[in-house]
Amino acid sequence: EATANNRSGVLQRRLTIFCVAIRGGEVVAAGRAVIDKLPPAEEVAKPVRFALYFIGDPRGAKLDFTVPPVTLS
Repeated sequence: EATANNRSGVLQRRLTIFCVAIRGGEVVAAGRAVIDKLPPAEEVAKPVRFALYFIGDPRGAKLDFTVPPVTLS
């Protein structure tokens, strides 16, 4: 589990979060999560929690997240 903040000021819908786990220079796991609705940070009191599901074993690895915006304006 993790949390996400939307600092863009624009509501993001169906935001996909990608993550790869890297250990010893090799990708050992990868996964994704989808947040149905992520309002701008100024509209919510706390970050939004989400669960990311991996294929592979991410324990002890460095996690590298990529979150492309869905809505730009």
